[in-house]
Amino acid sequence: MSDKLAPYPFCVDDEEQYIAHINEVLAAQFPPLLSCPFCGGEATYTGHVVNAFLVRCTKCGCMTPSYGDELTDRKKSIMQARDTWNRRVGDE
Repeated sequence: MSDKLAPYPFCVDDEEQYIAHINEVLAAQFPPLLSCPFCGGEATYTGHVVNAFLVRCTKCGCMTPSYGDELTDRKKSIMQARDTWNRRVGDE
């Protein structure tokens, strides 16, 4: 994975800009996030600690657990959050 993600904090005073940056880069590198299984809202990646990611619904706020920390591989954290979010009943 090309590490085009800026380290957190991307911009200390603008968490929204950092989250937009995360989603722009990840959309080009990973399969898309499915819509929210509860309300159909749009899903977005959120990073709140170095290399820690979760997926959150922008409509109802439903979210995955946070995956990763400063010692975890960034790609692994992203993939765990994405796979958890995209899992649906009946998936094996």
